[in-house]
Amino acid sequence: MELRSRTDRRVFIITHNDLDGVGAAASYLRIVGVRPEDASVLFAEPYNVDQAVERLAPYLEPRSTLAFMDIGYNLESTPRALEALRSFSSKDLNIEWYDHHVWAEEDINKVLSAGARLFIDRSTCGAGVVIRYASKLYGVEADDFLRKLESAVCAADLWKWDDPMAPKLFRASTSPPGVKNGEWKETLVKKFFSGVLWDEELQSRLNDYLAEELSRSSKELKGLYTSRGGGCAVAAIVRDFDLPSDSIMGSMIISRARASAAALIKRRGFRRVSISLRSRGAANVQVVARYLGGGGHPRASGASMRLPLGIAILSVFSRRLLARYVSERLLDVALKTNACSSVHAEGYMA
Repeated sequence: MELRSRTDRRVFIITHNDLDGVGAAASYLRIVGVRPEDASVLFAEPYNVDQAVERLAPYLEPRSTLAFMDIGYNLESTPRALEALRSFSSKDLNIEWYDHHVWAEEDINKVLSAGARLFIDRSTCGAGVVIRYASKLYGVEADDFLRKLESAVCAADLWKWDDPMAPKLFRASTSPPGVKNGEWKETLVKKFFSGVLWDEELQSRLNDYLAEELSRSSKELKGLYTSRGGGCAVAAIVRDFDLPSDSIMGSMIISRARASAAALIKRRGFRRVSISLRSRGAANVQVVARYLGGGGHPRASGASMRLPLGIAILSVFSRRLLARYVSERLLDVALKTNACSSVHAEGYMA
């Protein structure tokens, strides 16, 4: 692929804070021919996408392109982000949104009404959506490197693990100790943009990660609690570390507990926790997350939960009590939403 500019607009990107988001941003820049140092890339989560828009607002020049990638619709933050976008109407922004998560029809219409072009394809990962649809939008044929990148990133993000590079890239994409997460993600964007899928720096990061993974996972698994009923099983742990990643820990938990889904709990204040949900097989954690106000896709989603005062107090002294409360609450939601059933892929483009 010839790396020449295919747009005369300044490019701003808000992308998910994970390997898929990194791959999506790098793929987009490679397709439009804009070097990372000439663009602005912010890494965000669905629950704080409105804050990311606010951060970029002072820098959005007239006729800029603002592209969202691998960011699903969040019932709280996305409406605020869309309201901000409407206030920029005089700037003639080109708004593009690429995603692979599950969207309700009314949410699709809200994004379209804000003037965005929306591309949704649940058959691939976020990077895959960008590669498939941005290449068509800008009249570019995806090269061999982009196809290799899509294969590796999607194998990890969709929990398929059918590409040998997937587990390596997934682990190496986490920031090394002493390096800010955003800085490491920017380094990865530059590598992928330049056509580098693996090098000595990534191999070194992988070696260090594996040592940390073994040590920390054994400590956190001691607090595992599993709730079962109605053909479903939800296993939960409270997390203190970012390593191993939620997806790797989720896989360990599901295997150890023989569960339908895993819940990775992190404290976000005295009475608030964030929950990363992972599943295998037929279980659909997206419907559980959406019930709680979050979102994602069938095998990996996220939400937050406000704790009752009594649970918040007691959980200070017992991590397993918190895991039990969240596990039981999620099992109840899973049964209400019929989450332990199969799901199907779908696409959308507007």
